[in-house]
Amino acid sequence: MSTFMQSEEERTNESEAETVVDLSLADVLEDEKVKEKYHSQWNLWRSQYREFFAEFFATLLMVLLGNATVAADVFSDNKLRLFPSLGYGLAVTMAIYVAGDISGAHLNPAMTFCLYLFRNFPLRKVPMFTLAQVLGSFCAAAILYVNISPDLDQLDGGVRQVLGQNETLRIFATAPGTSVDTLRAIGTETACSAILLFINFAILDRLDVSIRALQPMLVGILVMLISLGMGVNTGPSMNPARDFGPRLFTAFAGWGLQVFTSNNYYFWIPSIIPFIGGFIGALLYYLFLDGR
Repeated sequence: MSTFMQSEEERTNESEAETVVDLSLADVLEDEKVKEKYHSQWNLWRSQYREFFAEFFATLLMVLLGNATVAADVFSDNKLRLFPSLGYGLAVTMAIYVAGDISGAHLNPAMTFCLYLFRNFPLRKVPMFTLAQVLGSFCAAAILYVNISPDLDQLDGGVRQVLGQNETLRIFATAPGTSVDTLRAIGTETACSAILLFINFAILDRLDVSIRALQPMLVGILVMLISLGMGVNTGPSMNPARDFGPRLFTAFAGWGLQVFTSNNYYFWIPSIIPFIGGFIGALLYYLFLDGR
């Protein structure tokens, strides 16, 4: 009788063990299904917004690295205009390598606008790309500010200044020279933006693989040349997102609304004129040189 009872007990234990194993296996399978579900959802979501994030991160890196070289020049005793120009050219090159194969690395609302007008870029993507570029520039300014705030305090005593000897707005946004009036500033931004888009379209039209591989460096060199040769008057911006995003950040970070009202409300020039200048440059290329 005792042997029979022991056998029954063993069977019961084995049955319970099998049940536990089955439940454990079911849990594992359920976990795998959940992971696969979320992995698939993440891939789906990422594929939908991958271009947005490419523009966001590429623009962030471009503005962060470019403005960091401007900051280094401002805080340096030996100020060389070559340093920020070279820095921004290299920053543009790196940004294009990041996003070029994903979104095309527009990095610039004026570029996105002209690609819509002349290269059949989808209109529905224009607001998304523009938002990504402005947000990327804004976040770049925030990151840079955190890194250089002790240096800013040492320079201006903690009182952020838009004008004067200790002004630091130019680290983040462009500004006209002291002797540059509104008309000259508009002319400079128009010419620089037109040259940028004209040559950019020429580079984009090159179908040779070896030339296309050099596109990031060529565009970076182009930005550096424009900045060095024609940047005395205003900076220049040539990119509404590169100026407006950081300018908006500085308004919240202690510089105040003067970032928009100073120099006869200069802010509208780097925010609007690059669209006009870029359109002129792209139109000239389209009318006279476009081989498509």
